[in-house]
Amino acid sequence: LGGASREPNNGFDPSEANLAAGESYDVRFDDPGLHCHPINIIQGWNHDANVNRITQLDDRIVLTYGFVDFVRTIYLDAEHPGRIEPTIGGHSIGTWEDDVLVVDTTAFLPGILSHRIGILHSDQMHIIERFYYDEASQELVRDYVVEDPLYLNSPYVSQDRQRIPTESYSPYNCVDLSGENNIRPGASGF
Repeated sequence: LGGASREPNNGFDPSEANLAAGESYDVRFDDPGLHCHPINIIQGWNHDANVNRITQLDDRIVLTYGFVDFVRTIYLDAEHPGRIEPTIGGHSIGTWEDDVLVVDTTAFLPGILSHRIGILHSDQMHIIERFYYDEASQELVRDYVVEDPLYLNSPYVSQDRQRIPTESYSPYNCVDLSGENNIRPGASGF
């Protein structure tokens, strides 16, 4: 199994609506990464060995994911606007609780939650993240909870850890792999 989870659905508890919506999903053709698109804010952050960049400004923190150069802004000490245009990354607001950055993200476009196994998320997904530095392990830790009342029967709770890299962030320079060499059987009309 390599690094794959041994839990059914990798620990996700997909609803019947999720399973039905994802029936036709095939990672070989539908993985957003094939099109140089971010998967989501969870999987993109800790994807492969890409180095992320964190820029802290007075009123926001900008996360530039090493995977497909996805840029995400966390607005500090702000509220979610009344009307938010949904995006792949949603709308993130953050507050500091001592040395922990607590981030609340909503307003997602429907998409993929787990690209390898085809677990989807709806526009009702809501994510709470807690970023902090663990002095003992010298790692940046992110605890997170994913809720989606339409596509998850229960919240998905997890954590990822990253060591501070020795190399700098560098552009991903993605190559779109969804061209003629990656056509779903039967879709080409042959």
